[in-house]
Amino acid sequence: MSQSNDYLLRDGLAPWRAEVPHQHPMVVAVQDGKAVSVCASVRKTATAHAAGVETLSEYRHQGHAAHAVIGWVMAVQHMGCIALYSTSWTNQASRRLAATGGEGGSDAHRRRASLHLNTRALEILTTLPEGIDELAVSAAREGFRFVDRLIQDYRSGENTFSKPGEVLFVVREGGRVKATGGLNIDPFDASGKTGRLRRLYVDPACRGNGMGRALVDALEGVAVQHFRTLRLFTDNADAVRFYLALGYVAVLCDAHASHQKIFEEYQLDTRRSRCCSH
Repeated sequence: MSQSNDYLLRDGLAPWRAEVPHQHPMVVAVQDGKAVSVCASVRKTATAHAAGVETLSEYRHQGHAAHAVIGWVMAVQHMGCIALYSTSWTNQASRRLAATGGEGGSDAHRRRASLHLNTRALEILTTLPEGIDELAVSAAREGFRFVDRLIQDYRSGENTFSKPGEVLFVVREGGRVKATGGLNIDPFDASGKTGRLRRLYVDPACRGNGMGRALVDALEGVAVQHFRTLRLFTDNADAVRFYLALGYVAVLCDAHASHQKIFEEYQLDTRRSRCCSH
């Protein structure tokens, strides 16, 4: 969508016309000579875009939103960025749309589109949100000070998760910040090919319902585009069980990392290289 064809938005989706120059890429599904569904980048960082979607009520449940979302994902990925689709925990229709990558389009398009779509209320942060101090208090009650450290480092500028490949997420529920997690370039690996999970914390009342897993999925979705390996450090028994269940393996004899995941794409490349060298 560009200003040359934004007239397609005039019937029912007119408020989006003013955003065409700003919320690029914007993709629409057209039916009956007009745009009936639109998907655009409503929030952006250097590495990721978050989608906003609207479909005219009389055209819902017909696959139009799926086509718009898939097209938008393709456009964002072509730009070298991560496409994130966020929705509320209770919006079942949107969660189904995100989880399937849409009803329409080819199977290949659905697989590619669903790679980085998130069905949780994840937000990309470019500034610290109101309410994150409450999450820090919750973490401190459990003896964890790393949310405090996140806030201090962000406000001082020491770590704003803004280097290439880095990102910081929060999860909101009922308007309140309930979880946080970040991705940094690993400062202990000079190659720049290793990412590090940082400051991941979920409010105790929200554990066990998939929130932490969704947060790690989103972070891995960014990491796989930039890093070969993803590392972390934890000495908490519950956290160890959590990461092992997500496919991380223990790292031995390393003071800076307790667990890591080597992405499958790199593992395949490594095996291929070894085969070719024989």
